[in-house]
Amino acid sequence: MNLRRTTAVLLGQAALPLAYAFAAEGASYGGPVGGTDLGAALLPATSGLYGGLVLGYASGDRFHGNDGGRDPALEGRMASQVAALGLLYVYPGQVFGGTLASSLQGSVNGGRMELNGEAQHYQGFGDLYADLLMWSRYLGDAAPGQRPTGATLKLAYSMVFPSGRYNTSDLYTSGRNVYFFVPNAALTYLGGRTPWARAWS
Repeated sequence: MNLRRTTAVLLGQAALPLAYAFAAEGASYGGPVGGTDLGAALLPATSGLYGGLVLGYASGDRFHGNDGGRDPALEGRMASQVAALGLLYVYPGQVFGGTLASSLQGSVNGGRMELNGEAQHYQGFGDLYADLLMWSRYLGDAAPGQRPTGATLKLAYSMVFPSGRYNTSDLYTSGRNVYFFVPNAALTYLGGRTPWARAWS
């Protein structure tokens, strides 16, 4: 089983109940960054600009087939570094009792990939992710300044913009050349000691 077909089959099975698929340009997650983490529906209580920086490194030297075992037809290794910057702006005031916010996240990455005797160094910007508009409403009864126990609901419209470097002849390309349109919702419940979060997109 080759890497292209394996990737396509896994993506197809995750997205739609397809019997088979022939190709995929690249694996890219189009949902809200953070997914179903604890703070999925929570936004900062104070308006303003917030930011975050992520630095990461990953390496690997095995390719696995769709049976979970190592694929003997693929020999390779990869080492990759990434730096990502995220900005969040929480708007002043409230709309329908909820907080409005927007975010933008971008990344730059680089590394080296070897696959079946072919090697390539790569670097470039990744695709831009944006929560164009998020609305979050706290449904509990905690006083301001206290822990927001109870439920919080968030509705959002997000997108991935194909702004990253894309080249079909490269072993690895930082961009995916695909727009993602991502309406999504999240519900977070904070109890005394048992937090619960759920997100949909």
